[in-house]
Amino acid sequence: MTHEQLRVLQAVVEHGGFRAAAEVLFKSQPAVSKMVQKLEQTCGFLILDRDHYRPKLTREGRIFYDQAVKTLHQFAVLEGVAARLATPEENEVAVAVNAICPLDPVLRALKKVQNRFPATRIHLSMEMMGGPWERVQDGLAAFAITTLDGIDPGLCVTAPLLTVPIIPVAHRDHPAAQHTHPLSRDDVAAFVQVLVADSSRHSPEQSRDVVFGARHWRVTDISSKKHIIMAGMGWGGLPEYHIRGELADGRLVALPVEGFPIRKSQQHLVRRAAGPPGLVAGQFWDALLAETTF
Repeated sequence: MTHEQLRVLQAVVEHGGFRAAAEVLFKSQPAVSKMVQKLEQTCGFLILDRDHYRPKLTREGRIFYDQAVKTLHQFAVLEGVAARLATPEENEVAVAVNAICPLDPVLRALKKVQNRFPATRIHLSMEMMGGPWERVQDGLAAFAITTLDGIDPGLCVTAPLLTVPIIPVAHRDHPAAQHTHPLSRDDVAAFVQVLVADSSRHSPEQSRDVVFGARHWRVTDISSKKHIIMAGMGWGGLPEYHIRGELADGRLVALPVEGFPIRKSQQHLVRRAAGPPGLVAGQFWDALLAETTF
């Protein structure tokens, strides 16, 4: 029985089949299937029932799998401890940031960290919806700034960081901005709603404040969404700090849409519970929590 066999079994169970697991693990489907078969031969019982469209855990398989997940978790903790002992300072620290967050306070915290650890490279990945946490899960980021939507609290360590108000707006010349009464969903469904797409690659797709039945234009970043709205070609929710000036001078108008009040998006620092962060990542985490102005 090997760590790799347990990891393959976990991928098959979590992703619902051999083919999906093979894609995630960058292995061939026959290789994944053979590895699970060898594990079953070692154990002396069937772990997966293959008589269904998707393989299911047998009774014995469920008991074994629950313990295997705990073992993998403990192994990840041990790997993290070993990595910290071997290399006190990371060569690179990657952080996934929800793109709706203001970047200035993040950069202030980063500046303090870089002054202390100038040799460490920093990689900031701007993501949307489920994208930040997915990068942490995939081992591509030390931690994320994101909401807790769709995140199993048992798998992570979290700390509240800031709240970002999201305001539904349109350009002052847009037809939706001409209404003097609260807009119903039917009213706004007549106009293009501009949305930012979920940047996650293989997690269940998330969405926010979507008017179903309306025409939707999807973009990949907040700036593009704002440009389209400023051009009078649609409406949508934007972070308050991003449009403060446009609201103040009247170029953008807040829309009173029924069922879509100003949403307060709570952002957290989130990292995997499996082991402590590296030295520099931990300092960056602490510096963000010490920021008083967001």
